[in-house]
Amino acid sequence: MASNMNKRKRSDDREHEPPSTGILSRTCHCVSERCSEGQCTIFSDFPVDLRNRLFSAIMTSFLDTGPPLHFLGIGPVSITTLSIDNCNGEEPYAFCDAYCSVSRQEKRYLLAELFEMGIDILINYVKSEEIPRSKKERIVLSKLLHFLKNSEEKGETDPLQNLDKLEDQTEINIVLANHLFGKLSSTPDFLMDIQGKQKGDSCPCLSPMCKVTGSFGDTSVGNDQVWHGNLDIIVKNDLAIQSPKEAESQGVKSPVEVKKGGKCLQKNPQLIAETIVFSFLQKQKHPESNHYMFPCIGILDTEMVFYFYDSEHDVLLESNRISLLTPDSNISIVAVVSAWLVVNYRFLCSGLADILKPEKASFFSKVKSKLSVYQNQLRLGKVRSAEQRFEKTNKFPLIIGPVADRLKEKVDL
Repeated sequence: MASNMNKRKRSDDREHEPPSTGILSRTCHCVSERCSEGQCTIFSDFPVDLRNRLFSAIMTSFLDTGPPLHFLGIGPVSITTLSIDNCNGEEPYAFCDAYCSVSRQEKRYLLAELFEMGIDILINYVKSEEIPRSKKERIVLSKLLHFLKNSEEKGETDPLQNLDKLEDQTEINIVLANHLFGKLSSTPDFLMDIQGKQKGDSCPCLSPMCKVTGSFGDTSVGNDQVWHGNLDIIVKNDLAIQSPKEAESQGVKSPVEVKKGGKCLQKNPQLIAETIVFSFLQKQKHPESNHYMFPCIGILDTEMVFYFYDSEHDVLLESNRISLLTPDSNISIVAVVSAWLVVNYRFLCSGLADILKPEKASFFSKVKSKLSVYQNQLRLGKVRSAEQRFEKTNKFPLIIGPVADRLKEKVDL
C-alpha cells in the first residue's frame, strides 16, 4: 500500500492541475514529444480492442483475477524476498566477480504491491477512460499508450520481434534501450557502457535509418573498496539495466549455458550486487525521496527479471522471469507494462509495502565494516576497476628473497 506521504504528494501534484474528465478536450493531455499542442488524441483514439487486452493483462497478470490468456503468455507478475546468507560485499570485487549466496522466501507477492500508483492510473484509464490530472502522469501514461499502439501497427517489422536475429547480447541491449526502455521512459535519455560501443550511431536493429538516441560513456558505479564496476545501461541516471557476465573465476561454460542461461537471471550475484550498490547510490544522491526502493533490470536474450533493494529497510526483492515475447512471438503486453512501471518508478512506484518491511535481506550485517562506504562514499562515474588497481600494484619492483634463492638452487641441482 502506498504511504500517506506518497498519497499526499500525488494530491499536491494535482492541486494546481485542471480538472479531468473521461473525454479528451482540444488541449493536448499527453504532452508527448510526438504530439502537437491541440492535436493529440491518444487517450480517445487508443484502439478499443487494444484497451480491452490491456485491461485483461492488468486483471490477470498484475491483480491475479484469473488464468493467463494465450495472448498474454505469462501468469501473475510476482516478486519474492531474498535473504543474503553470505557475500563478499566487504571486499573490493568487481560486479562480475561478486559472490552472493541467497535464500528465496517461500512466498510470493504481486508486483502491484510496489506499484499501486501506476496500476491505479491504468485501471482508471482502461475502465473509465479517466485521464490523470497530473501533467507528469499524463506524460508517462501517454508513453505507454503510444508504444502499444505503434507496436500494434508495426507488427512483424517491430525491432523487438527480431531480437533473435542480432549477433550478441550487446546488440540486444542496445535495441532494447533504443526501442523499449527509452520509448517507455518519460525522457529517452540513457547512457550505454563505452566498452560496448558500436561503430557509428546506427542502431543494431534491422532498420538502416534507425539511430541510437542514447549516448556511450562512463557507466562505472560503486567504490573500489567494495562492489563496483560498469553497468550496461543507465536510464536517466537513476535506473540500472544489465546482462549478467561470466566471472573469470567460474571457469568455462558451454555456449548453451552462456546463451540460454534463463536460470542465471534469478538469484544472480552480479545483478544483486549492482542492485544493492545502485540503490545506496540513489539514496545518497536523492535523500529527499519519499522512499528508497530502487530497481535494476536484468536481461538475457528476450527475458527480463526485476530486482529491487530498499537501502533504508534492507529489503531485497526479485521478480519472476518475464518474456518479452508471447508463445506466438508477438510482443507481450505484460512485459511492456511491467517495463513501463519499472522504468518510470519515480512516478509510479509507491515504495516498500508494509507487508514486506519485516523481510530483511541481512546485507547490513554482512558488510558491517564497510556499511559506511555504501551509505556515504559511492560514486557514479570515474570509479577505478579492480583490474586497474591490481595493474598498478603489479608495476612495483619484484624482490627475489633468500627463500626463493634457496629453492631455485635445489631446482638447479
